[in-house]
Amino acid sequence: ILGSGEVCMILNPPDLLHSLRSGSWQDVSRPVTSTATKNNLLLVEDSVIIRTQMQRLLKGAGYNVTLAENGLEGLQKVQEHNFDIVLSDVEMPSMNGFDMTQSIRQNSKYAQLPIVLITTLTSPEDKRRGKEAGANAYLTKGDFDQQLLFQTLRQLINPRSI
Repeated sequence: ILGSGEVCMILNPPDLLHSLRSGSWQDVSRPVTSTATKNNLLLVEDSVIIRTQMQRLLKGAGYNVTLAENGLEGLQKVQEHNFDIVLSDVEMPSMNGFDMTQSIRQNSKYAQLPIVLITTLTSPEDKRRGKEAGANAYLTKGDFDQQLLFQTLRQLINPRSI
């Protein structure tokens, strides 16, 4: 990821040659068509840098991403749109992620809406607060693993397909 926040592709020439020789090369000039529908995801994050990077990562993985800059805006968007899952930071202005999660859970209409908290708060007490608020998963930014994030999203959005 460049300093501007843009994702930059890095090519590995030896690997490209190996792919060509082994016949595993695919023509990527033709668009891939998919009949699968994209999942609608709400990303609630106050840091513009993290929000931009997460949006690119999630869009690249095929999610339709809607952004909110704080918990209050996130709560309003949940009430206005249909989402398959919500990803949220915890420490934010206006309304934190714990309070937003708890407010979402107060409406029985959103009882099945998966909520994942992604935060720098790592203490057992914070994790307990996340669970008590109604979060389905609690991931930490310090040891962030995008594969774990994608696995968590798949499990929560399509629990029967795992």
